[in-house]
Amino acid sequence: SVTEFVKYRYGSLGHSFVAIISVFYMLVFLCAELTGISSAANLIGGMPNWITALIIGLCASTYVVVGGIKASILTDKYQFRFILPLIIIGVLAIYFNSSVTKEFNNLDHNLISFSNWTGGKFGLTLMIAILSANMFHQGLWQRIYSVTDNKSLIKSFSISGIIVIPVVFIFGFIGILAVGIDTASNPSIALFDTIMKISPQWVIMVFLVLAVMLVASSLDTLFNSISSIIGTDLKDFLSKDSNSPFTISLSKAVKITPYLCLIPAVIIASQGYSVLYLFLIADMVCCAILFPVFFGLYSSKFNGNDAVISMITGLILGTLLFPKPDWSPLVSSIPYSGDLFVSFYISFLSSALISLILFVKNNISSKPGFVFSSLNKNISALD
Repeated sequence: SVTEFVKYRYGSLGHSFVAIISVFYMLVFLCAELTGISSAANLIGGMPNWITALIIGLCASTYVVVGGIKASILTDKYQFRFILPLIIIGVLAIYFNSSVTKEFNNLDHNLISFSNWTGGKFGLTLMIAILSANMFHQGLWQRIYSVTDNKSLIKSFSISGIIVIPVVFIFGFIGILAVGIDTASNPSIALFDTIMKISPQWVIMVFLVLAVMLVASSLDTLFNSISSIIGTDLKDFLSKDSNSPFTISLSKAVKITPYLCLIPAVIIASQGYSVLYLFLIADMVCCAILFPVFFGLYSSKFNGNDAVISMITGLILGTLLFPKPDWSPLVSSIPYSGDLFVSFYISFLSSALISLILFVKNNISSKPGFVFSSLNKNISALD
């Protein structure tokens, strides 16, 4: 995985830094998922956010504690068989609604125009945000190494990629519809707010069941991923002696990591924060460390200290330009503060620039670079 590569490529400092960032990203992801589903349940049935978050979180964390990654993969397999038909049924019910056709005809065409720079900026922001975040999602790396062979890997990812494209477009148009019928004031629940306004009760329930299954599928992967990093990467950093009482206690605690993660996640979900804002926080952090981490795959004259310096630079600049929860500038005296597009690309470009400067400095010196062949000795397949 990425953290294992960083461990042997950049040393303990870079390894612990990236491991902590990865755990932070996945914890925020966890909070965002529970916030989204609990807000939807609150809108539809008036159920308090913390109750929904606790019930769904406990169900997912329990079967992860009992069955581990095998349980996660098994449940994903069967959930997918229900998720795809539910998406088709729900979407067809919406798009064959005559009132929806009327609302689409009344939409402002500038919303889907290529000249809409505001929408274009946000699209470009999401592109780098999602790419960066997924590179540090331990769950994706677990899925890669759980596949039987490369042929199956290519096949499964190709099919998934083909399915995702139309699904994203379809739900994107529902977002545009939400703007048109004025149900987008709270983006976290805009989908359900829109469905409640234009669809019968059974369609609402289809989407609620769909949302619960999608969230559960994400939660079990996140619980496994966080446990994996804490149980391997951070445990080695905190204690070098595998037989010490502290290490033994930590190993036992790792088994209940999903329950421990659930506590802050339920507390945050109960506050009803913006799901989009939570995701963007995690994405920006990953964006800031993306280039320094993977630059080490291509340059032998780039060391662990250089990587950490570059990552910290990107994090600081990205944070200063990141907006507050109300989308106002964090530091009003700084130009472009509060602009997501600028925040993401400055965090990425600044860390990349510092990385390249340090690389040039190291390249001038006569110090030997990293020996890539050592990775083959240190990193081995799990089989």
